[in-house]
Amino acid sequence: MKYLYLLSMILLLILINSCELKDEEVQNDFNGFETQETADLFKSCASSGCHGGNELAHGLSVENYELLMKGSKNRPLDNGSYSGEVIIPFSTQKSLLYQIVTGNSEKLNPDHSNYLNDVEKNALKKWIENGAKNNKGEVPFSTSSYNVYVCNQAGDAVSVIDGDNKIVSRIIDLNFNNSIEAPHMVKEYGDYVYVTMISAGKLLKIRKDDQQIVDELSGLSYPGMIELYPEKNKLYVSRSSTAPGNYSSIYVVNMSDLTLRGEIDLVITGVPHGIALAKNRERLYCADLIKNYLFVIDAESDEMINPISLGVNYEPMQTTISPDENYLYISARGTNQLLVMNLNTTNIISTLNVPAMPMQIAVSSNGNEIYVVSMMNSNVTEITKSEQNWNITGTITHPAFSQLHGCDLTSDDKYLYVSSRNQNGNFKPSIKVNGEGNIGNVGIINTETKSVEKVIEIEEFGSGLVVEK
Repeated sequence: MKYLYLLSMILLLILINSCELKDEEVQNDFNGFETQETADLFKSCASSGCHGGNELAHGLSVENYELLMKGSKNRPLDNGSYSGEVIIPFSTQKSLLYQIVTGNSEKLNPDHSNYLNDVEKNALKKWIENGAKNNKGEVPFSTSSYNVYVCNQAGDAVSVIDGDNKIVSRIIDLNFNNSIEAPHMVKEYGDYVYVTMISAGKLLKIRKDDQQIVDELSGLSYPGMIELYPEKNKLYVSRSSTAPGNYSSIYVVNMSDLTLRGEIDLVITGVPHGIALAKNRERLYCADLIKNYLFVIDAESDEMINPISLGVNYEPMQTTISPDENYLYISARGTNQLLVMNLNTTNIISTLNVPAMPMQIAVSSNGNEIYVVSMMNSNVTEITKSEQNWNITGTITHPAFSQLHGCDLTSDDKYLYVSSRNQNGNFKPSIKVNGEGNIGNVGIINTETKSVEKVIEIEEFGSGLVVEK
C-alpha cells in the first residue's frame, strides 16, 4: 500500500506539472508572434471589418502570426483581384505594412499611419529587420521545398518567392551605386544563383541560404542570358537584347569562382542574345537578334562550328531546347512566331503564330507541352506536341498581366511562373508606396486546370526568372 501511495503521488505531481507547462505554453503562445509586445502591435487592426473576423479588408488577417505572413488574398483590381505579402523578413523598406503604418504610402481610409505611436513603429521595424520571427524564434519561409527567383530589372533586386506558400519571402537587394544596375537574368544550381546585371556590367554568384554575394565578375559588356554547364565547371553569358549591334562574341566563365575563361568568337557582328545548351550533343546554340543567325558552338572546345541563316525578319529573341535535345524552340520577335528546329537536320520544321513579341519559353519535362509568353498582348500560349506535330491548344491570361517577360515550370510541371514587366503601368496596385515606380508581378498558373491560381506583387520590371529544381 505504501508503494501504491507513493506511485499515486508521483503520477499526480507529473500531471500537475504537465498541466502547468501546457498552461504556460498557452500563455506564451502570443498568437504565434515572437513576443507579446509584437502581438500587441496588431491588436487594434484585428477587429471585424478591418483585418479580423469574416470580412477582411483586402483579404488580410492580422489575428495571428500565420495569417499575417500569408498576406492579402484579394487586393482589388479592375476586373479581378490579386494577392501579395505585407511583411518581407529583414526588409522594412519592402514590407508594405510597414510603409503603410509609417505614412509612406498613398493615404488610406482610415489612415493607418495613426494606428501606432513612434515607440510601436520602432518595435515593428526592429521585429521585421530581425527576421519577423514567430514564437519559436523561427524566420518564416526558411524550409520551403522550392523557391522561385525573379529579376526586378528597374528595382535592382531579385524577388525570392516561396513555392509552398506562393508568396514573396525575401528580397535580394542589388542596388550598389544608387543607380539602375538592371539585374536581367537569373539561373540556379546547387547552393547558388547566378545573376547578370546589364548596366553594372556584372555577373553575380549569390548564396541561396543567406542571399549573400560570394563572387562577382565585373567588366562585362551588356551581359544578358545565362546557360550553366556545371559538369564542366563553366557557364555562358550572352549579350542583352538592349546591346548595340556591334558584338560578335559571348563569354565563358568558371562557375566555381566566376573567373573569365575567355570569349567565343562568332565572326558575325550583331546582338548574340538567346542561348541554349544541349549537353548530350555538346552543343551550345546562340541566336543573333538582329542578324537572324543561329550560331552552333562546340561546348567542349568553346569554338563556333558554323552559323546558320534563319532567313529575314525573324528577330530570334529566346531559345530553349527540348528535354530529348531533338528540337530547338525559337521565339521570333519580328514575325510573332514560335519556330521549331530539328537539331538533327538544323531545319525549321514548324512555325506557329503567337501573340505579339514572344519572349521566353518553357517546356515540360516530357517535352509535350510548350509555353510561350508574349509581351505586347500579355498572353501565355500553350502549344501541345504530338509526335511530329505542334498545335496551339490554349491561351491563358489575367487582368494583372502586363508586358509578360519570363517564364519557367516547376519540376513536376504543375505550375508555370510568369513575370510581368509592367513598364507601361497598366497593372495598378491597390496601394502604391511613395516614390515607387510601376511595380511588376508574377502570375502562378496551374497547368492542370489551365488557370491563373494566383498573382503576386514584386518589385519594378519583372524580367528573367527561374524555378528551383
